[in-house]
This record gives sequence, structure tokens and C-alpha cells, in this order.
Amino acid sequence: MPDSSTGSLLPSDPDGLAALITQGRRDYLRGQKLLTAARNSEKRRLRRGHGPSPEISAQRENLEQQLDAIAASVRYAEAMLAARAVAAGGDPLTPPQAEQLLLAIGASEASLALFRAEPEETTAMLNRLFMSLEGDFETKLGLIMEHMR
Repeated sequence: MPDSSTGSLLPSDPDGLAALITQGRRDYLRGQKLLTAARNSEKRRLRRGHGPSPEISAQRENLEQQLDAIAASVRYAEAMLAARAVAAGGDPLTPPQAEQLLLAIGASEASLALFRAEPEETTAMLNRLFMSLEGDFETKLGLIMEHMR
């Protein structure tokens, strides 16, 4: 049962990130099924000699945009959850997680370029910062955001 104050399924998930990831993945799969159905409908119309339906095309485009938004929110939540774990002494970030974190916090182009040039070193730096800075997760994240923007 979800925590009524945060919507979280776990007491160790105060922001509800794990619940957001789970729900986002479910929604993404449902959206993919709908998108496949819309594409199949367009193909059937073309095979029958009809032009593409503007309504179906608009629905397909809308679904694609929604799927992109869902995927982005899941990546954001995964990055924040992984960073929270590092800050609490858990497993270190992997390079893909570090990249998602940099994107999620709105890192500058210079920071992203540094990551792309040296992903392992930048990931190790982020891990060291999360483990060595004083304060709670939000404080650590705020300091890192200030430095990376």
C-alpha cells in the first residue's frame, strides 16, 4: 500500500522514485502496445489502397511524444534513485547513470562535454563527491548541481 504522504510503496523511497519508475515502465509498455496498434492500422489502410488517416497519424504522433516524455521521466527517476543510493553509501554510479544524472540536473554543455570525453573519470568524480560531501542527499545534490551548471 502506498505511503499516503509521498505515494511511495517503500519507506526507504521518500520521494516515490521507485514507484514512479514502476508506474512509468507500465505506462510505457501500454503506450508501446497502443503505438503498435496505430502503426498496424495505418499499414492496413495503405494495403487497402486508402491514404493515411489524419486522426490515426495524429494519435500515433501524440503517442510517440507521450512515450518520449514517459521514458525521460523514468530515466530522471532512475538517475536520482541511483544518486541517492551512492550518497547513502550504496553502489557507485555507472557511466550511463552518471550521464542521466548530468542530464537530469541540467548540467552545462562543458560538463557534458567533459563527461563524453572522459566518462569513467567523470563518473568516478561524481561518486567521490556524493560520498565525501557533508549533508543529506538534497544538500549534496544541490552542491553538485551548482558546480556542474
